[in-house]
Amino acid sequence: MKKILIGYLSTGLGSGINKYIDSFCDQIKNEDVQIDFITRKNNEDIKEYVANGGFNKLYVVSRNRKPFKQYSEMIKIFKEGNYDIAYFNISETYDCIGVIAAKVCNVKKIIVHSHSSGVDINNFFIRKAKSFLNFCFKPIINMCCNKYLACSENAARWMFTKKVIKEKKYDLIYNTVDYKKFEYSEESRTRIRKELNIENKFVIGHVGRFSYQKNHMFILRVLKGVFEKNDNAVAILIGEGKLEKKVRAYAESLNILDRIIFLNNVPNVNEYMQAFDVLILPSKFEGLPIVGVEGQFSSVPCLFSDKISSDVIIGENSKLLTIDDPKIWEKNILDIEKRENNLNANAKKYMQANSKEQFDKILQEDDIIKENIHSKGLNFWFKIVLIIHFFLNLTCYMHGFNYLVLLCAILMIIIVGMNLKDYRKILKNKNYILLSVFLISYIISFVLTKKYNVVGSVKILIWSFLHFFFIFGYYHINSDKQAKKEITDVLSVIVAVISIINLDNAFLLLTRTSKHIVSFGKEPYIIGLSSWGRFYGNFYDPNYASVVCVCGIIFALYLLNKKRAIYQKILLMLSIILQLGYIFFSESRTGLVTLAVGGFTYILGRWIFVSKNRKVVSLILELTLAMVVVLVLPKMSLKVYNIVSNNRDDYRNIISKVDNKIELDDDDIEDDEDAEIKAKQKVVTIGRTDNKNDISNRRFDIWKSGIEIFSDNTVTGVGFPNILYIAREKYPNTYIVNNDFTEFNAFHNVIIDVVVSQGFVGVCIVIILFMSIFVDTIKYWRKFIKDDSEEKVMIISCLLAIIASSMFLSEIFYVNNACTFMFWLLFGYYNYYLDRSKYEK
Repeated sequence: MKKILIGYLSTGLGSGINKYIDSFCDQIKNEDVQIDFITRKNNEDIKEYVANGGFNKLYVVSRNRKPFKQYSEMIKIFKEGNYDIAYFNISETYDCIGVIAAKVCNVKKIIVHSHSSGVDINNFFIRKAKSFLNFCFKPIINMCCNKYLACSENAARWMFTKKVIKEKKYDLIYNTVDYKKFEYSEESRTRIRKELNIENKFVIGHVGRFSYQKNHMFILRVLKGVFEKNDNAVAILIGEGKLEKKVRAYAESLNILDRIIFLNNVPNVNEYMQAFDVLILPSKFEGLPIVGVEGQFSSVPCLFSDKISSDVIIGENSKLLTIDDPKIWEKNILDIEKRENNLNANAKKYMQANSKEQFDKILQEDDIIKENIHSKGLNFWFKIVLIIHFFLNLTCYMHGFNYLVLLCAILMIIIVGMNLKDYRKILKNKNYILLSVFLISYIISFVLTKKYNVVGSVKILIWSFLHFFFIFGYYHINSDKQAKKEITDVLSVIVAVISIINLDNAFLLLTRTSKHIVSFGKEPYIIGLSSWGRFYGNFYDPNYASVVCVCGIIFALYLLNKKRAIYQKILLMLSIILQLGYIFFSESRTGLVTLAVGGFTYILGRWIFVSKNRKVVSLILELTLAMVVVLVLPKMSLKVYNIVSNNRDDYRNIISKVDNKIELDDDDIEDDEDAEIKAKQKVVTIGRTDNKNDISNRRFDIWKSGIEIFSDNTVTGVGFPNILYIAREKYPNTYIVNNDFTEFNAFHNVIIDVVVSQGFVGVCIVIILFMSIFVDTIKYWRKFIKDDSEEKVMIISCLLAIIASSMFLSEIFYVNNACTFMFWLLFGYYNYYLDRSKYEK
């Protein structure tokens, strides 16, 4: 049996949405379908409708003003109900709590049906604010649902994003009309007119609630003009609403109140419609007014606002008129000679709208979108925001800008919390369990050393949680196609961002820029060339930047094999050149080691698992080229650059000597300070001069300090943010706080970082984690590498490159930078494929 949950029934069962839901249910209900309803404001009419209709359940949930309570109620409903389809009939995108809950609970088919095209609120500021909210919530609606329906083109544009509209992903579902019920009846016309004592009058009718949307004040201005020119005219206004008193008061001020008949909601609108000589609907907006269609089936001439979709016109004497000028409406009403409105061919779409075929099409199984690989979830977009943040934060100017990422952190915690609902699935995955145990171990270390740096410990705890359960978390990926699509999109963004930054670095290199700036975080940094022979460019740390560039090269090589357009291939090749250039000129030995590990792994992996023709010659050529790139090109590039730069300086010196012989004005002479700066720039050549006698660049001494601190804290460690505090207090002579350079707050080695921070407990958990993954990789290797082998080779190459760099840099654990982000991102994709291969038949 197919289980369907439909929302939302509203009070007043005569509303347009309720009428549509009633028609829908009347056609689809049978012994194979279970229909349940949601409402936010229950009353006896709704209870009676559900009970008498033979439906199953009616759920009453909190109103939108209590979003968190409504969300928890909806989650409970979906969990207990186990629904196949959730069908939401709504008028604004911010009415999306139920839609989100359905998505979180993995409802297979989520339908959103738009029934309006504006906000029906009289207050200008509130209306504009809610219209803006409707615009902001469009992406959420479009990410959560997989079936888009609308009652008109206007309603579709109001509810769905431009992409959905442009690609025609939505379906128009014409409102159902019991057209036989509204066929013209002379008997009803005579009887109603006699009851209202308007037998010989010209009757102008309107049906609709008294609200901003229905534009009653405009109606009264139209009636004023008509009444002045036709003494025999009267009006009937059917409906109720908050603005009724204001409408009556305004009618009284215009001296037309005695010529207007106000009726409340009546059950037999079809009979009152027969009494009209013209029906007017000058609405400010509409999805598609069903009453207008009913009026035309009643053969009454109808005048509509041009804000309503032209789909409403099905009669020869129906028109769309502007609501800018009441006199246009006045003229068209006075020009009506007889009550007649013959139907045109468009009427068929409403006659057929109530057919069972249309509703079955909405629900049919083959229409269910099981994997919409083109839709981007919240996980994806926050990853993109983090990419941009981390890569910009790696630059000198933006380093220290953390406001955006703090907002992202809050939202990511919410997303993780939503996904943790399915804790049984997570508990089955030992990687999540091991990472959770690692966090518990960290918390123990934090508690035991809480007197030192509580704020720092809490920050690391939050970011570790997000690394493990959001960035690493792959629970949002439901298919290989979705994984491949997300990987390609994410890597494209990374390559684009790093290439743009390195394009600026190339300019700094060519112009031999060397200056100091203050970052966003108020720290001083070098831009361009340093006085000790390293090229920093725009990055505050050339080692971390070089590791990022290595991954960027591997990403670009992977994308190069995916992209077909020539311009894309050219841009990717340019990107590879820019990344290599930065690694060479930054003089980062860590970068070269990382490039060697990642590059050789990628070449070998592609040759073994991807290449169809495994020619040994091609492998030897590629490996030889890689060796040249790693061992020869860096030195050659530096040598050529320095020679060209020195020759250029010599040329400038000759020109300067010639110029000195020419008499110059005072304005042409540079001041001493500028001359001194330029002189310093001229003598700078690229080539490391720091610590030539220490191949480790102080790392051996730093690691020795780590071992000293660890020797007294072997079980639980001292906590990563407490390293300096404890070193100053208990080990004042250790190298990280007692040297000729600066204090070091990390050990530039992930193993020593973990050993010192969490002791044997922490390092054992990490070893178990990686050994578990290694064993599973060996165990399921054939299934793992069988499909999408190119993605897996790329991921493994980058992971090994980052792991290699973590032997010389503090990465992977405790820190929050671009390298750490990329590791857990790629590690998550790797584990998705590995996890999938375990259960593959």
